[in-house]
Amino acid sequence: MMSLRLQWQTLTTKLLSSRRFTQLALRLWPTRRIAQHQASELFDIVSGFVYTQILYSAVRLDLFKALRKPAAVNAISRSIGIEINACRRLLRATTALKLTKALPNEHYALGTLGASMLANPGLAQLIEHHHLLYRDLADPLALFSDKNRSAGTGTTLGNYWAYAKNTDPGVTDTSVATEVQDYSALMAASQPMVSDQVLQSYSFNRHKKLLDLGGGTGNFLSAVRNRYPTLQLALFDLPSVNDVTDTAEMAERNIDLHRGDFFTDALPAGADVISLVRILHDHNDDAVAHLLNRVYQALPHEGTVLIAEPLGDTPGAMRVGDAYFNLYFLAMGKGDPRSANSLRNLLQQAGFSNVQHHRTSLPLVCSVISARKH
Repeated sequence: MMSLRLQWQTLTTKLLSSRRFTQLALRLWPTRRIAQHQASELFDIVSGFVYTQILYSAVRLDLFKALRKPAAVNAISRSIGIEINACRRLLRATTALKLTKALPNEHYALGTLGASMLANPGLAQLIEHHHLLYRDLADPLALFSDKNRSAGTGTTLGNYWAYAKNTDPGVTDTSVATEVQDYSALMAASQPMVSDQVLQSYSFNRHKKLLDLGGGTGNFLSAVRNRYPTLQLALFDLPSVNDVTDTAEMAERNIDLHRGDFFTDALPAGADVISLVRILHDHNDDAVAHLLNRVYQALPHEGTVLIAEPLGDTPGAMRVGDAYFNLYFLAMGKGDPRSANSLRNLLQQAGFSNVQHHRTSLPLVCSVISARKH
């Protein structure tokens, strides 16, 4: 027999999908605002790609930098290098999205969201990077149905990430070296937002040495150094990534660099906390389970593993985890925005206990999970 919950859901779906019921809801004042809000939300989904292209255009044209101070349309047009009527259209569009704000006499200023773009410069590089994802989403049905996508072949993002397979310390292939440098710069630009969330939610006071796996150019460790100057720090990443890391800066900050593949090579010993910052969600469950087992073996008794990444099934951030990253990883050919419970299960299977979910102020940027080896 159908449960009461399913019966209620069936009835609700029947009513909401009825054109007659929708028309009635729009005529009655108690339900009018609800119906209008639902219509607006649906249209936002329909128009979403257009909105992203407006933002992408504003970023590529450096519109937000041009509006550090309010300016007239003709001055903005000259600054960003587009014809004045096209500039008017762009400004109308960005104002509708709260990226800019219309002032009297055809002047414009930054809107609330445009000001946030300047406050978080790493966002601009992430948005510019999205042109790769847009190519893969040009035919979304193919993305969902093509079995080759599961291997990351034939997609722009899958090819972009191919550099990670290159572990040659020399990185003599120019295209590979360029991809490594571009991706490292992208991760470095967006790292401050993530580092802030980690350092606000987790204390390293009881630890003596931190090893950051897949730490790229060391931006996370640099942020940790600023907060915990006596903590010993080490970074482990692919040879191709370490080659573009500023070794002089790392040495100045007393950060030890180690080359290797964390799936196959021995992990450096001596750390009582190992961090995986935006690492696990890039890989499938088998790879994550294997890596967590290796981390468990590398840690001493009472050692800690620290995971920081956006999670799926997170209240207030489900669009980021279950919609955006879900499709991003599909195009990439691997990875999954896991829920906190999924990570808890994987950690416990690896032998970890005392799994804790540390709440962050911006879960759409990342959540933080720690676990202990007993």
